[in-house]
Amino acid sequence: GRADGHIDHISLRCEDIAELFDSCKREGYRLATSGIETTMILEPLICEYFYILGPDQERIELMEIKAP
Repeated sequence: GRADGHIDHISLRCEDIAELFDSCKREGYRLATSGIETTMILEPLICEYFYILGPDQERIELMEIKAP
């Protein structure tokens, strides 16, 4: 069986990824990444993201999309 939740992940867009990451750490959310990561999946836009775990082990992706 799967080790994670029933859905692979859901993505939520945010406006200040660094502040949100710090807030999640302070509030004790279960982080599924060691820090903020970057992807060029929407190139030329830059996507920065991290994951937290939901109550059923689903991954919740928090992402900020930035202009280059």
